[in-house]
Amino acid sequence: IQNRTSLEKINTIKYALMDKTGTLTDGKFIVRNVVDFTDETDILQIMAAIEGSSTHPIAQSIVAAAKPLENLKVEAVENIPGVGIKGQVNQNFYQIVNYKYLRENQLSYDEQKIAQYL
Repeated sequence: IQNRTSLEKINTIKYALMDKTGTLTDGKFIVRNVVDFTDETDILQIMAAIEGSSTHPIAQSIVAAAKPLENLKVEAVENIPGVGIKGQVNQNFYQIVNYKYLRENQLSYDEQKIAQYL
């Protein structure tokens, strides 16, 4: 609170709206758990390689959690606004997307595995 008048009027406030990231939280995301829905042995490294050039806070947390493997060839990286990111790693195509995208595009996934994270 930067001025006394605002503090004196606080008891008359009915609603307070805030941007919580950077205001109420520090905006730093961390990877707490990795659940592999694929047969890939290095899925976190593949994700980190695709997210490597992104400035998005979640992408940065993925990169921080896993150093991308040196021999990964990353190509055709493209942001999917409001959804995630896609790209090619060592000739294989990957998409890192949100749960809503999976449902809306009727992509198959292990519902029991993901249920504990919803």
